[in-house]
Amino acid sequence: MNYTICDSNQLIRKELAALLKSLISASKEPYQIREISSGMQMVDDILQNGRHDICFIRSDMSGLNGIEIMNIIRSYRQNLYCVLYSGEEKYALQAWENMADAYLMFPFDKNQLIRILEHSKSFFQENDCACLRFKRKDGWYHIRLRNIINLESRAHKVILNMVNHSSIEAYGKLDWFEEEIQEDHRFVRIHKSTIVNGNYIRRISATEVELVNGKIYPISRTLHNKAKIQYDEYIEKYTY
Repeated sequence: MNYTICDSNQLIRKELAALLKSLISASKEPYQIREISSGMQMVDDILQNGRHDICFIRSDMSGLNGIEIMNIIRSYRQNLYCVLYSGEEKYALQAWENMADAYLMFPFDKNQLIRILEHSKSFFQENDCACLRFKRKDGWYHIRLRNIINLESRAHKVILNMVNHSSIEAYGKLDWFEEEIQEDHRFVRIHKSTIVNGNYIRRISATEVELVNGKIYPISRTLHNKAKIQYDEYIEKYTY
C-alpha cells in the first residue's frame, strides 16, 4: 500500500509519517510513505507517478487548500482514499460535505488513526480498487485488477487481456508485472509467458487452463505444482 502525506509544514509531515510507520510496520505488509510539500506538487505527482493509494492532505494549506487538492486529484484518480486533517474542527464539516473519506485532527490521536487505517482496508476490499500501474509513452496507466483476465508475454511486450474484450500492450518483462501484482492472490502464474486471473478460470486441468473468454493456455510442468497451490489457496480464501 502506498501512503502520501501532503503538508507544507515539514515537522507535521514527519510526525504523521512516523506515526503511520509505527502502525503499519506491525502488520508486516509492504508499504511506502511519500511526503509532499505543496498542492501543486501533489497534483503533478498524481499525473506522473502511479503509486498513490491513501492520501493524507492538510486542509488549511495556503495556495491550493486540502479540499481543492482532493477534488483535483480525484478527477484523475477515483480509486484514492483521501483523509483531510488540520488542527481546527471548523474544517471537518467542509471535509464531509466534499466527500472526504475521513477527517483527522492534530495533535494526532493514535487510536483515531488506527480506525482510519482499518476503514481504508474495508474501502479497498469493498470497492476492489486495486490497480496495476505502469507507464507507456503516452503516460501512466492505472488498470483495475478485477478487469484483467490474464497477462501474456510476446516478443518483449506484455499484453493485458481485459474483460471488455480489449487488450493493452506495454513494453517490459512479465516478471516485473508479476512482482507488481503479487500481493493480489487472485493471480496465478501458470507459464513463463502467462499469468491468469483466478476469477476468470472456467476450467483447469493438469495441463491447461481455459478462461471465460474461451482462450486456452498451457500449464508448464515446472510451474504446475506451484500454480495448483496458488489457485487452491485463492479458491479457499477468496471465493464463496
